[in-house]
Amino acid sequence: TGLIGHTNMQSGVTNATMTEHGADGNPDNDFVVEGGVTNEYTNIMEYNNGTNPRVPNSLEPPPDGSIVIGPGEPIGVIIGVTNHQEFTDWTRDDCLVLDEYEGDGGNNQQGDLYLGWDGWDTSRDIVAFYAHDGGDPPAGDGNFYFRVDFHDLKALAEEENLDLYVVIDTGNPLQGEMNLPDDVDTITSNRWEAVVAVYKSSQGAVYVNEEGSPDSTTWGENLFGVNGVVRRDQNTADGFIDAYFNSELDAVEFAISRQALRDAGWNGLSASNFNYQVFTTKDGTQNDGSGAGDIGGRSDIRDAIYNDYIAEDYWQSQQGLESILKYWIPGTARAGRAKVSVVLHGNQTIRPGSDIQNLVNTGAGAGYYRPLDVHEVYEQALNMHITPTLASAIEWAAVDPGAGKA
Repeated sequence: TGLIGHTNMQSGVTNATMTEHGADGNPDNDFVVEGGVTNEYTNIMEYNNGTNPRVPNSLEPPPDGSIVIGPGEPIGVIIGVTNHQEFTDWTRDDCLVLDEYEGDGGNNQQGDLYLGWDGWDTSRDIVAFYAHDGGDPPAGDGNFYFRVDFHDLKALAEEENLDLYVVIDTGNPLQGEMNLPDDVDTITSNRWEAVVAVYKSSQGAVYVNEEGSPDSTTWGENLFGVNGVVRRDQNTADGFIDAYFNSELDAVEFAISRQALRDAGWNGLSASNFNYQVFTTKDGTQNDGSGAGDIGGRSDIRDAIYNDYIAEDYWQSQQGLESILKYWIPGTARAGRAKVSVVLHGNQTIRPGSDIQNLVNTGAGAGYYRPLDVHEVYEQALNMHITPTLASAIEWAAVDPGAGKA
């Protein structure tokens, strides 16, 4: 027998002395650091994180580098406009997945959204998802970062017309909550340990499924109380930190405390074991009839990565539509990338100095100087193809300081 307290009839050893079995066992003798304290990486932690209890864990540490949420510091001036570092901390390695936009989706008539026809649909249309682990202190900053790009994010869409959610399973999709928060009338097959909700600029919440509590399994089931889910907003320790929307860049970036994920049972070693689901709703999904975002009798989701069917709005497809998110984004996923080469090409003939000065700087924000300024400010590669005739004309064109085109 393998029961604790019983004698193994083959070996004669009492299982009370065998510490590898049970939730608190640790057959591979590995350890994990939590809050600066080294603890055994037990079987229950292995189960929650989807790791093998008989293989010592030596997962790769998180990447270095914090991400600034918001405009950040000024990095340079282009045409009299001060440019900031916003969204420049993100790298291609942070981009996990791309998503179709409305008109290129898999639903009826190439749909991708449940359309609200309220003028804000493109602001709820997800096109890319990013995640970045800031690492555990002291080497890291203790934050976990996310970013979502939209098809066309309109100014102030987040005020009343857009809520965004990231569902996080820390490694075992068979363990965790199924019902999703905020009355979105949806359950998930990717059972979760945490859900990040973004409501407005600088406002959001992390729903944390505390270890050892029962889990919801049905649509509309209460997450709180006996089911052990706690809600941590921007005013709660180890909760939601910040969110920044930029309609010019069609994106939002936001951060939560890394500790919220640790409290949900994550081992803190690597986010490669994570599984994500990302979706949007319109504000007001409550089921009391007072919210504009509630879609009666079905899921309130307007767009979801990998789960286009749940946002199907064709009337003949509504019967039998399942309000279940079935597919998820693995933490090892990386989006494909297109390689772009920026080329500045000039092929003018030798012209009078005044003409060449106008080519370099029109005085109205255009000219060859502008891409050079962008190159200098953003430190991005720029290829210059200047023909000998143009190069000679630029060299011999007199500079007129009074014209302000030097």
